[in-house]
Amino acid sequence: MSDALDRGSRGPGRRRLDSLDRVSSSRVASHLAEQAVFVSHGDFYATPVVERLGLGAEGLVRAGCACYTTEAEIDRLIAAVQSIG
Repeated sequence: MSDALDRGSRGPGRRRLDSLDRVSSSRVASHLAEQAVFVSHGDFYATPVVERLGLGAEGLVRAGCACYTTEAEIDRLIAAVQSIG
């Protein structure tokens, strides 16, 4: 699974899998939903942290993984994130 996460963190404009330059968190969440990948966005009750990161009202995007999450599902998430433009 770490190989899949490493693949997802590479690419122009990406500092981490969850950080895309100049794309709002709400747009990321909407785009992923169109790809049948469901995530959450906001500050998740961590407003001081989100503000310190400079993310403002948009907050951040969170994709959850559990013990039953498959590598194929992670690959689908990564492909959907990489298709954002």
